[in-house]
Amino acid sequence: MLPIVNCSIDEFFITASVLCTWIRKLNVSISKSYNVLIPDQRIALRGLFIIDKEGVIQHSTINNLGIGRSVDETLRTLQALQYVQDNPDEVCPAGWKPGEKSMKPDPKGSKEYFASI
Repeated sequence: MLPIVNCSIDEFFITASVLCTWIRKLNVSISKSYNVLIPDQRIALRGLFIIDKEGVIQHSTINNLGIGRSVDETLRTLQALQYVQDNPDEVCPAGWKPGEKSMKPDPKGSKEYFASI
């Protein structure tokens, strides 16, 4: 399992999660790098980036300040990314969960998948 890192530019941040390593980076370079910084307000939009071992962003979401993120959807997305990494000749349809049927990434495979659901 890859480490989970959460970066915050908030002056004070509390979490009950023991899975996360919190990084407080007051110079906001991480927020700038991922284009989530609102410079004139010195705050960051709620961004989520799943990055693979090679440093490639595999998934990202950026939400406005008033919109929360779903932990369940994040975990589902991470599981789907891990599944397709382990099964490179398959893709996960929207809403896919572990144990559910995946599909082949071509017209014939897609047609077979949609005919079966």
